[in-house]
Amino acid sequence: MLSVVKVGGSLFDFPELRQKLIAWIASRGPEERLLFVPGGGNFADAIRSLHRTHQLSETTSHWLAIGTLTITARFLQSIIPQSVITDDFNTLERRGILDVFPILQRDDVLEHSWRVTSDTISAHIARVAKADRLVLLKSIDVTPDSDGVDAAFAETVADASFVIEAINFRTWTPGDSHTN
Repeated sequence: MLSVVKVGGSLFDFPELRQKLIAWIASRGPEERLLFVPGGGNFADAIRSLHRTHQLSETTSHWLAIGTLTITARFLQSIIPQSVITDDFNTLERRGILDVFPILQRDDVLEHSWRVTSDTISAHIARVAKADRLVLLKSIDVTPDSDGVDAAFAETVADASFVIEAINFRTWTPGDSHTN
């Protein structure tokens, strides 16, 4: 079983992130392969600011923001024990952190706009990897009628064959089984 797990960049300032990730990983079954996709957090916000200040093109801003995901992937690797950074989800054994930049360069099918963030990127990866589950670890409660995901997300998952699970990771505790 493969689960693509998006770790929202809004969680990067959360002091309990490492401990909660370790507990959450331990709560998953031993047969479940976990492929983590990082959010952009403050790094992507800096690109948004540059976009506004310098009137960068959508394409330029898109690739700069995706480039920040390489940095946040390395951050996640530093706090998730026994994880490896990969750009090949086909060879994943147990726990990997995806560097999406080279994948998205090879498979350049996503819209180049701020409608696409790591939510949609994660959904796209879940599709391409034929994942069984997409888990969104967020800082907020996300329900199907909320705006807690990016604007392109609904289109990307419209006919998805994977289960979507959304967790407010700031309030999650081991043993929680609720999802949205």
